[in-house]
Amino acid sequence: MATSRGAAIRTRRLAPGEKLPSHKELTELYGFARATIQRALRDLEDEGLVISRKGSGVYVRNRTERPAGLRP
Repeated sequence: MATSRGAAIRTRRLAPGEKLPSHKELTELYGFARATIQRALRDLEDEGLVISRKGSGVYVRNRTERPAGLRP
């Protein structure tokens, strides 16, 4: 799942700033356990492809944004 979303982000089928489906929607869409979905989203975040905004959702990261670890 992370690989297919990562590919969609890299090929711009998912645009910067676009919100990803919710955990529940992804679970229903792919048929994976919630823990698997959470792990995949963490992997995408670790790769710098998405940003998780608590209470708001997960969004495709703009290429110009600096990863959180590099912010002053």
